[in-house]
Amino acid sequence: FNEPEMHTAHATFSPDGNTLYYTICKYVGDADIRCDLYSRQRIGLSWGPSTKLPEPVNADGYSTTQPRIAVQPDGKTQVLYFVSNRPESKGMDIWAAPVSAEGIGKPERLGDVVNTPGDEFTPFYDRNSGQLYFSSDGHRSFGGQDVFRAAGRGTQFETPQNLGSTINSNFNE
Repeated sequence: FNEPEMHTAHATFSPDGNTLYYTICKYVGDADIRCDLYSRQRIGLSWGPSTKLPEPVNADGYSTTQPRIAVQPDGKTQVLYFVSNRPESKGMDIWAAPVSAEGIGKPERLGDVVNTPGDEFTPFYDRNSGQLYFSSDGHRSFGGQDVFRAAGRGTQFETPQNLGSTINSNFNE
């Protein structure tokens, strides 16, 4: 899975466990790193070759990272949540793309209710509660990147709520 001179991270499995999505990042300068999403298919007890997800999931010249496959409350619909700084973003923003047997559909930026001019990271969708959990330094916080949750599904969410001082501190969470 690891490739020379590259950084591999942020793995998530499809609900059936047969597809692994993950991030590969490469340095494009001394302090500039670019990331793309990749997948691998399970073949018996092993994994097939690495496949870079096509555009529009990955956007040439921009980072696409932190994938998370989520099953929506209906128990059937799957969504790939990820983070990207593509041109339509206001920083690092959370995006969502539908996943079906035909592949991954066109990504849509979660609206300004979730995304801010700051950065949003680490999306995780809890199907049982219908809540999207994420970190942000753009919403009102106790410190740096606090953890928030927002009720909703797909790309439609209510105003995020800070998880409070029992979870967040004046440091980055």
